[in-house]
Amino acid sequence: MGVVVGCNEDSVSIGPPPPAPDFILDQSDPNNVIFTVTSAQGFMVNWDFGNGTLSNKRVDTVYFPFADSYTVSLAVSGKGGATVAKKEVLIAQTDPEICANIFYTYLSGGCDMPSKTWVIPDADSAFGNGPPSTKDSLGVGTSSYNDKIVYWWNSSKAGIPSLPDPRSVDDEYVFALRGFVYKNESHGHFFFNWKWANKLFGGSQATYADTIWSYTPNNPATWKLERVAEQDTTGGKRAFFTDSATGERFNLLLHFSSDNYIGYASGTSTYQILSITPDKLLMRHELAEPDDPAATGPNRLEWRYLNLVPKK
Repeated sequence: MGVVVGCNEDSVSIGPPPPAPDFILDQSDPNNVIFTVTSAQGFMVNWDFGNGTLSNKRVDTVYFPFADSYTVSLAVSGKGGATVAKKEVLIAQTDPEICANIFYTYLSGGCDMPSKTWVIPDADSAFGNGPPSTKDSLGVGTSSYNDKIVYWWNSSKAGIPSLPDPRSVDDEYVFALRGFVYKNESHGHFFFNWKWANKLFGGSQATYADTIWSYTPNNPATWKLERVAEQDTTGGKRAFFTDSATGERFNLLLHFSSDNYIGYASGTSTYQILSITPDKLLMRHELAEPDDPAATGPNRLEWRYLNLVPKK
């Protein structure tokens, strides 16, 4: 005799998604827009402001530096899912402070250019090596962590040998002001500190034998300039710029997102700009210790310097 077993499955309904949310905006300040949720029945709200900025606040002020039309999305989530409302937001003018910032203009070409590309000028003046060192830019004397320039690799004045691989100087670095976009065009290889090559790629580079490594940058990334007040000079943070209006001395730091690099990979994505003009960019950065990334100043390995010029 056969036995038939029946099974009744009760479907569980979690209900419909919440009604569409709504929001208003205040554009009294044309580049700093205030967004306010006016209707949202879910338990969570999430904004996408169409300019790379996200938020979960019910009231938020968002900076839109560039004139354009942006699609702003507001999602509200409930038990039954999420519902999204969208509006087009027109930003009528580019923030004049963006176009007036000479550092932005020097670095990216400014508001009148789509982007600006920097390159390494030649192997004789590409990369600098910082303390501990017994030679300055002329190959004599001593250098310290407060020096503005030390000797250059492959410099006949300092008697330093040539760079090991020409692929270390064929890179191009693209800066766009709109969106603060940065692209590292490394052409498939990049110059790495020997310790970081060993750490990141399982290499076996000998001590002080920096190397070229196959590398795909995290493109596109973003860049940001940060102005910070003069810091303790004993840690190597001497200021190199002075505000003409206030007389304040300050450092100018260049940050990259997505763990990106410029010129030479040393475990940091932050570089101090020592001098910048439309035709030359001189920077330095601390060489981080892979096994002690929190170490600073003289407790790190040394300084590295980078000299760039615009691509012609």
